[in-house]
Amino acid sequence: MTRLEKIESLLISGCSIGIGVFAFLLPQEMKVGSFVLALSVLLLVQSLIRDLYLLLRIKRDRSAAEAKSARCICLESVTGVTGVFIGLMLVGGGSGPEIQTGALVWSVASFAVMTSGFLIKDMILEMGPWRIRREQDHLNLIFAWRPKPPF
Repeated sequence: MTRLEKIESLLISGCSIGIGVFAFLLPQEMKVGSFVLALSVLLLVQSLIRDLYLLLRIKRDRSAAEAKSARCICLESVTGVTGVFIGLMLVGGGSGPEIQTGALVWSVASFAVMTSGFLIKDMILEMGPWRIRREQDHLNLIFAWRPKPPF
């Protein structure tokens, strides 16, 4: 585990505890769709913060690898956008059960989402052939429908 990953693990724990402490500011009862939507946005915000940090680090260090094109997308982003889409569909449908969201539920759910995001942060979904593979700090990958050959 790198130093940056250790720091992110501590931040995930701290954020989850903070969410539990300040849960009284959050809704105590919500529809499932709204809850899914909120947690999906949390996953996307976590991904955005990590990517912004990596961009700043690359800009500062000037040690970025050369960009290459590929038919792939970040698995963390796909998961977050899919969750947002499902949450919006459930909210738009207006149906679904209401759930009690006290401090423990908010804290555990946020910890689970952020830990899942941490575990899949280096995974990409490659198209053609369809597969999931690990690509460390994949900011140097640019999506292209027809990627250029590496030579």
